[in-house]
Amino acid sequence: MLWLSIRRGKELSEKYPDLRRHLFDDSGNIRSFLNIFVGEDDIRDRNMGETPLESNTVLSIVPAIAGG
Repeated sequence: MLWLSIRRGKELSEKYPDLRRHLFDDSGNIRSFLNIFVGEDDIRDRNMGETPLESNTVLSIVPAIAGG
């Protein structure tokens, strides 16, 4: 079992440095306008940065879109 965690996200952004500014704010927190889903569940409704992932779990990162 894998865990979705802020630490693992930071590890990923170290491997792909351009990704960091899109995922994390200056304080190192997940950007507020990102919606991250594990399957159909928003991680805000789960354990936020410490969510277990099964090998077949779909992880979706969806930026909020606004306009008018």
